[in-house]
Amino acid sequence: MQNPIIIIGTGLAGYTTAKEIRKRDQSTPLLMITQDRGRYYSKPMLSTACAQNKTIDALTLSDADQMAANLSAEIHTQSVIKRIDIQNKKIIMDDAAFNFSKLILACGAKTNKLSIGGDAVSQVYSINDLTRYEDFHKKLSQSKKIVIIGAGLIGCEFANDLCSAGHAVTIISPDTHPMRRMLPKPIAEMLSHRLTAAGVNWIFNDAADEVNQQRNGFEVTLKSGERLDADIVISAIGIRSNTAIAEAAGIAVNHGVMTDEFLQTNKADIYALGDCAEIAGQVRQFVAPIMHASKALAATMCGESTAVQFPIMPVVVKTPDCPVVLVPPAHEMEGEWQYAMDADHAVAKFMNEQGSLSGFILLGKKAIAQRMALMQMM
Repeated sequence: MQNPIIIIGTGLAGYTTAKEIRKRDQSTPLLMITQDRGRYYSKPMLSTACAQNKTIDALTLSDADQMAANLSAEIHTQSVIKRIDIQNKKIIMDDAAFNFSKLILACGAKTNKLSIGGDAVSQVYSINDLTRYEDFHKKLSQSKKIVIIGAGLIGCEFANDLCSAGHAVTIISPDTHPMRRMLPKPIAEMLSHRLTAAGVNWIFNDAADEVNQQRNGFEVTLKSGERLDADIVISAIGIRSNTAIAEAAGIAVNHGVMTDEFLQTNKADIYALGDCAEIAGQVRQFVAPIMHASKALAATMCGESTAVQFPIMPVVVKTPDCPVVLVPPAHEMEGEWQYAMDADHAVAKFMNEQGSLSGFILLGKKAIAQRMALMQMM
């Protein structure tokens, strides 16, 4: 009997790869293993679901049984893998073991942990999956004041969404402006002003020090000594690749599970993609690269060795009161930003040392209309 292709993880990377394999091959056994309930949904929608009052049932596109039937696959949910036996090509679990012909790591990412004190840190929400969203959504209907720790992309998206749903939102950040790693200061300040007009309260140049339980909610104490009352506290301080199981097995890990352009790790017949992977030296934690990697890997799984090629992939920041689209320049590329800005719109172009366009940021609907033209220039 043929050993299956095993996919660890049923997020977007795992399920999309399984779908792409099935487009090419309907007979090779597929086995998927996940620690959660295996529901198929769009994780990016979690940060924009509150204003529409979406429940987890509304966000779920298919449950694990439906996905198993659609994919002609065996799916083990709420299952914990103890280790990967590379020598014998086997997955070891508490109550079972499975041999594999090829193994795909699609383990996703974990939220970064807050390094703060207080007796209620465990009650701070990090909303990175449906289970945490479900708990959060149930409490949200009884809550007014929301404190978000972190002013990155996810923090901004949640803030805009929660304000639209009628909540009072405060964002705390040690930075001087939002989305510091992605936006230059002039654009970030426009985003900040527009979201302020939408109802977001910002506290920059400060950080959370403690979160403590109060009779009717929580108290967030800042490094400066300021104290904030909150019904809910959200941590939005980023994610990191989930590499523990790979590292324990001796698979090469850096910022993510290291692969070449074929998604191959340093171990034969073991591959990785999605939020857990560092592909040819770069972690790409957005939807578009996952879709491209899934197609390439499926071709490789079906006997057609295919390197993944990433086109220009704009990042869409889901802040409806101040829409933003960006193509960041390559990391550490030398050059400068050039700006064209008015009260409601902004276009920022990153020109490299040779004078060529190597990245851009568009803020506002009128500016975003230039996206395709700028992509063609790159």
